[in-house]
Amino acid sequence: MKSFEHKILIVLCGALLFVQGCFYETDSNVISIATSTLIPQPKIPTLTMSPLPTNTITPTPVPLGIFAIIFYPPLILDYDYSVWEDESKYDDRNIIVNYLQVKEFTTCILWIQGPTGFYDVNESEDILLQNINYTKLTLPESFTPDFSSLYYLAKNSFSGYNGELYGWPVFGIGSIPSEWEKCKKLGEEVLSTLRVP
Repeated sequence: MKSFEHKILIVLCGALLFVQGCFYETDSNVISIATSTLIPQPKIPTLTMSPLPTNTITPTPVPLGIFAIIFYPPLILDYDYSVWEDESKYDDRNIIVNYLQVKEFTTCILWIQGPTGFYDVNESEDILLQNINYTKLTLPESFTPDFSSLYYLAKNSFSGYNGELYGWPVFGIGSIPSEWEKCKKLGEEVLSTLRVP
């Protein structure tokens, strides 16, 4: 290569390196780019890994003797845990399981009915359980050879809960016919404790 062409090549390379930067080797044998201060270079963010936060909030277990009404918080019922077993699955939101069962009976249960409409009510009766007003509803299938049941609608009878906004709770009591009278009595005792904590 002629000396003149060699000089032009050096000038072009120098200009090119001035504009784009040049490569050099650092002490750690990593190739870096030295950039010109005339051309702003984008800053590449560095990612720093930090440990994932741990969830320190744990749900408070429902105490024995308190039946938390999942469909209508914060309503609760009080029950005698030596008589009733709370079979609710408070931590499982895939399916709502919210009922009490009498330990010594075959089928006596008290459950909360989710939002629904009653269209075929055979009869209804207003009753007072302690200081709670209920409308007791008898549906066409309330009494069959295999199962007896009644529904209890609580409305406008306790303070601290806005039923117009959240809906009025409807409870069910049911059992096999041979246990029905005792079951209904035990269930109504629990319904009489409806309150806002």
